[in-house]
Amino acid sequence: MNNKKTIICSEYQKERIYHALSAGNQAVSLVGTELLSPGALLHSDAEEDKYASMMLFARRLKDISGSLSVYRDMVKFPAFISEILSFARECALFGITEKMLPRDTESEEELALILAEALKLPLEEQFVFRNYDKLVRKAIDKKSEFSILFETDIFRRRFLDTVMSAAGCTASIGTAIPAETEHLRYALSTRQEIEAAAQEICRNEKPCNIILTDRKAQLPVLEQVFERYGIPFCPIEEQAYPQAVLIYISLAEFAVQKDAESLIQIMRTDGFSKKAGSELIPFAQRILTDISIDTGMYELIRQPDFQNEADKTRNLYNMFADYLDSVQNEIDILLSAEDPASALRYAYTLLQKHPRMNDSAQLKAGTAIRTILSQTLAYVHNEEDADLVLSMISNVRAASGTLTTDFCTITDLTHPVDAKEVTYILGCSARSYPGIPVRKGLFDEIYTAKISAFPSLEERHESYMKQLSWIRSSGRTLIWSYATNDYQGRNIEPAFEITNRLGST
Repeated sequence: MNNKKTIICSEYQKERIYHALSAGNQAVSLVGTELLSPGALLHSDAEEDKYASMMLFARRLKDISGSLSVYRDMVKFPAFISEILSFARECALFGITEKMLPRDTESEEELALILAEALKLPLEEQFVFRNYDKLVRKAIDKKSEFSILFETDIFRRRFLDTVMSAAGCTASIGTAIPAETEHLRYALSTRQEIEAAAQEICRNEKPCNIILTDRKAQLPVLEQVFERYGIPFCPIEEQAYPQAVLIYISLAEFAVQKDAESLIQIMRTDGFSKKAGSELIPFAQRILTDISIDTGMYELIRQPDFQNEADKTRNLYNMFADYLDSVQNEIDILLSAEDPASALRYAYTLLQKHPRMNDSAQLKAGTAIRTILSQTLAYVHNEEDADLVLSMISNVRAASGTLTTDFCTITDLTHPVDAKEVTYILGCSARSYPGIPVRKGLFDEIYTAKISAFPSLEERHESYMKQLSWIRSSGRTLIWSYATNDYQGRNIEPAFEITNRLGST
């Protein structure tokens, strides 16, 4: 008997699903369960080396830069290269060819030329477009179960809807409870709004969800308030920025630049095997200004001129000199890099030995860094190439922290969670809710509206709002709230979508 089960879920949901399966004597079902992200269903057997593609595309851009006018000076910037290639991948998914791109202005003419070069690459998305029906059938044959997913990627949303419709299934993993009561409240400020929610949670002591509409602005305030009230909470994070990435980038930049600023940055990120005391960093900033970073700096630090200082300063000099002595071998390895490619290699050599790599999340990030280096080092010939590699590495993320409590879950609009007794939706102003994403940058809504095969704004809007309905089943009681004023005292209007349904307070 085959008890194998496949569940399609977002990365952030995996730990909670495993936790739910392992509870209540369901350990047997846990053993035979495979959790896959939606992207895994679109996996190609002929997998593309995506990081190598980025390097190849950067080289092609340099080759055609002479024929460009508007974007000639942009082709060397990693952000520009990444934005172009990212949109080219979207075009490939929807079967958009060079001939279908707009050419109404000089800027659009050049973008079409640049995108044409990107579309010549063996992009995995081209395989997905050509084999769409086969991938749908393969996904159906898995007989998967689906969690409540929120996909802002319209192609993946279309794909999931097609698979689920053909398989005759709905999202069955996760708890959904249709709301029985709803309330709309307001406070004078964001802090007072969060304080009011915290006080009610303490009074009622009911398990709850907190949905933030502006996570970046609200979460720091919420953490302060909830910690003061002693409310146990667990924020949902899709991915976190690993320390291993910061360490590697600081090591690599020092190996390339060999300057004081880069050395101090390593100290800030604890990039060496020995941690620098916090008092040494401002001290290093002061005394390394005019010192050449080479193997002779250790002796220079100990010169008599430096020693003729007050006791406190002299102690700092000695501490700094001792610190440099303790990491001298690591500095020497980085200084020995003769070119950008060897600088990237030597930085990884030190990262592998770093004490932080004993942590599983950092080790996973280190593995991702190794993958990027394995695909790109052969293409690194100068500092611009190295900068491009470091920009790719800066995008490496690690899984979020472990589940610490199930009493109060902090999430946002696009990360569905299991239903609880009460759900508070904070910050429901017209500025932040419903928070429909709008395309910006080179390929904004005006540009994409000219491409008939690209999903329309109306379709993306409808898809987003339909998925947002998960909130209405996230708690027996829903409490929508907003602040009437921002921190500058300016008035804030509540979201029309909410007041139109619940009425104004």
